[in-house]
Amino acid sequence: QIYYTIFFFLFWWYLIGSKDLFEPFISDDVHLVRIYSNQELINVWFSNWDPDHMETGSYRPLAILFYHLQTFIFGEQTILHNLFSNIMQFFLIITVIIFLKKINFSNIQIYILVPLLLFSKIFITLSAWQAISPLSLCYINFFLVAIYFLKWMDQQKTKYLFFILFFSFIALFNREEVYHLPFFLILVGLYMCDNFDYAFLKKVLPPFIITFSLVLIHFF
Repeated sequence: QIYYTIFFFLFWWYLIGSKDLFEPFISDDVHLVRIYSNQELINVWFSNWDPDHMETGSYRPLAILFYHLQTFIFGEQTILHNLFSNIMQFFLIITVIIFLKKINFSNIQIYILVPLLLFSKIFITLSAWQAISPLSLCYINFFLVAIYFLKWMDQQKTKYLFFILFFSFIALFNREEVYHLPFFLILVGLYMCDNFDYAFLKKVLPPFIITFSLVLIHFF
């Protein structure tokens, strides 16, 4: 599927993604994608970090760090910001495909799904609006959590719980859209297991507790 995905992604990029390369910052891009002071990067974890007082205190702390690092690396070269967004979109599609293979999707199903994902409205928007570029990073980590959750269910090795904790932290503290992550894991577990019994609960509960605890911490 990797060659198929590369081909379709390049086809999508030629038709759509490349058109956004030379687009300037718009709307929230100008407000958020910038260099932050050390004090602002500290405040983002527990208080107000926005000098304009427009944003919620301690809101999406890793997204703010993401904006800071991206601007530190690329400066105000919008073409580099846009190209980086496209690269993250490619890795997002790859992680989605890896996850689908692990839940036993057939090649035909994946071949049909990839173009549908690429040409969906939200995927196209990711390349056009820098302020939501952390959403790509968020969902890359979301699906990495799901992948390591499946590994945990198969082998119950402690290291997989640490991977789940790490990638969940990056996803949840980037965007609150993935508050459903703990319940998504339960659904994946139910999909992959034949019986809802003690053995199932023993496999599902540790990742659920880890991810749900992170949701509560971020929320409060």
